[in-house]
Amino acid sequence: MLAKNLFLVVLVTIAAACQHTKESTEFELAFVQAEDAVPLAYVDFGQGETSLVFVHGWCCDMLHWEAQLEEFKKDYRVVALDLGGHGASGAGRAQWTLESLGKDVQAVVEHLDLKQVILVGHSLGGPVSLIAAKQMPQRVRGIVGVDCLHDAEFEFTEEMLAGMLQAFDDDFAGSLEGSIRAGVQAEGSEALENWILERGLLVDRAAAVAIPRAYIGLNVGELLASAKVPVRCINSGYPNASMPTNVEVNQRYADFEVVLVEDAGHFVMLEQPAEFNALLRTFLEELSGP
Repeated sequence: MLAKNLFLVVLVTIAAACQHTKESTEFELAFVQAEDAVPLAYVDFGQGETSLVFVHGWCCDMLHWEAQLEEFKKDYRVVALDLGGHGASGAGRAQWTLESLGKDVQAVVEHLDLKQVILVGHSLGGPVSLIAAKQMPQRVRGIVGVDCLHDAEFEFTEEMLAGMLQAFDDDFAGSLEGSIRAGVQAEGSEALENWILERGLLVDRAAAVAIPRAYIGLNVGELLASAKVPVRCINSGYPNASMPTNVEVNQRYADFEVVLVEDAGHFVMLEQPAEFNALLRTFLEELSGP
């Protein structure tokens, strides 16, 4: 039961969100086809030798990176995409796998011919970014994970996830809402939670139900090692965080470092955007340097 609850918070709370005090920025969308012809929406603006590619998580879209896109476009070329089945991107994929999502990232990067890339991935976007980096060794210089990649040697089994998967099959909306309420820790967060839920319910349902099953047997250590780039994480340090980050284990597989944000839950960049942006900038300066 504990493992099921951990997974519920780690994976299932990945829904696009933003702590808005103003109207959302209107992005001009562009599209490119994925390998299987699913149309992928993305935005591309800013300038700089280094390109930041923001990868959202399960039931998210590019809007939950709004605070980061606005902040970093002054110094970098910034790109954010909607993975297949999410946001403005198409659906209808025959199989929803982490590999197919990694190829979505690859399709956008190669379409734009980005030469020097740092991938920033939230939750599910972490392993998806590792997969994409393996496919683009000449382009990707590093990865910044956001509340993800907690333990390279932890693997979910079908038995661990059976109850959670069944709950989402039976009542997707109710299960999503419960996990979101548990995952956000910032004070006065009800409006944020409601927005997360609203965005999350827009995901293609076939994709939403299928993608969590891709975590069964996922070998994060192998992904870390095969990416062959430095990996930095900005994870939740909240006392009730879904899963502690096992730095010692992760460093067996990759050049890995992590910083923790104490007053944030799963949506670190949304719950504490100023602190998150400062930490991200430090990592970006390191990864984009000589």
